[in-house]
Amino acid sequence: IPGYSPRFVFASSISASNPSSAEPQDSHETQNAIAERLISEYSQEGFVDGISLRLPTVVGHPNPKASGRTAASFFSRIIKGHIIASPKATAENLLRVANLTSRQLPTSRIMNMPGITLAGHEIIEAVNHVAGERVVKLIHQERDNCKWNTKPRWPQNIDTNNALSLNFVPDKSIEATVKSYIEDHLNQRKSCLHLRGSFKRQLSGMTA
Repeated sequence: IPGYSPRFVFASSISASNPSSAEPQDSHETQNAIAERLISEYSQEGFVDGISLRLPTVVGHPNPKASGRTAASFFSRIIKGHIIASPKATAENLLRVANLTSRQLPTSRIMNMPGITLAGHEIIEAVNHVAGERVVKLIHQERDNCKWNTKPRWPQNIDTNNALSLNFVPDKSIEATVKSYIEDHLNQRKSCLHLRGSFKRQLSGMTA
């Protein structure tokens, strides 16, 4: 459509905002850098009205196929010195940027999203506070030197002033994130049980 530039939101990663390295260090950072550059240039040409959001590690449901091989899966397995965000806060921020005007977007078309900076033991303490010691006992702490040696360059502090000025918000606390996960998980389970019961009743009616 002539003159039409659709809003295009790319979910990038805070790993791309590492100030200690002048160029990408692995395939993940390289892919994000390429996508960010293309979105910026295509936006300048008017093909799209794009923005790349550099998201913190999104914790919540672990990916069973990842088998703990990614940091996101590692932190997610704890919740079921890193910057994290809940799926709910991430979704809200993605929707928020979709409704901004073009003039509100940065000229670089890249924005760091806010999150909560935490160490692993702080996440475990929050789980203990919200869910109790019985749940914490399910957590097995074991250092994987191979895994962690590949990510010493992840940024610990990033500039999120641009996002904060546009009313993007991080989670209130890690405790709130854990509570939100529990509530969402229970609600999903109740919905599944309700659907299963309804399906069984329908089958019984058909065979009666």
